[in-house]
Amino acid sequence: MPDIQRRQQEQYAFPYHHISYVDERGQGSRVRILNWGFEYLLYNERLAELVHSLKPRSVLDVGCGDGYFLGQVDERIPLRVGVDINERALSFARAFYPSVDYRNSDVADVAETFDVVSAIEVLEHIPEETLPSFLRAMADRLAPGGSMIISVPTVNEPLNSKHFRHYDLDLLLKQVAEAVPELKLVHGEFFYRKTWAETFYRRLTSGLLVRGEIPVLRRLVWEHARKSARKATADNGLHLVTRFTKEL
Repeated sequence: MPDIQRRQQEQYAFPYHHISYVDERGQGSRVRILNWGFEYLLYNERLAELVHSLKPRSVLDVGCGDGYFLGQVDERIPLRVGVDINERALSFARAFYPSVDYRNSDVADVAETFDVVSAIEVLEHIPEETLPSFLRAMADRLAPGGSMIISVPTVNEPLNSKHFRHYDLDLLLKQVAEAVPELKLVHGEFFYRKTWAETFYRRLTSGLLVRGEIPVLRRLVWEHARKSARKATADNGLHLVTRFTKEL
């Protein structure tokens, strides 16, 4: 492939033409803003780090959505499977991470077993009446000695209108114990906390007058957020990250 064509191909790590868009008022915009983008990047980074520490040969991500999490998991893991019932989200996942096996499927319909089964910010979307069977189906996909990784938003954040509930550790342990009593908690941590620096930066760069990034400030706030994320506690952590194993 000629160099000039290769340079064009390499730009498609992201469909950059879609960064700009026409808003609901018919006005063009050069940027899109995810206010909680640092938070999203950092907790996915932490969860991928947790998966890598287990050195699995296979990973199943349940409720994978647009596939971002599995896209951060090491490509050298031979089997990476994501399942979701949202075909539109899966179309993005397949486009961005074609080396991952993404399936429009319920977890209960997955035939294989896996070293790691994950549900990343998923349980809060599951109604009370179906949550036990959902957790049971996840546990049934665990290979002997495997790990289930669950992350959920905590009660330190106001309930999102898309969520049935937010969590503290007691609630999560209660729901898991009732559905899959053979699962035992082996790791739990609270991750990511709001800081004055990020709150200020969010307001500064996503208001009526300014929407975008300020490179010097962005670098400083990013490093501050990364350092403070692991200092979260039960009183201020926005995410609860857990790992369970199944007793044989």
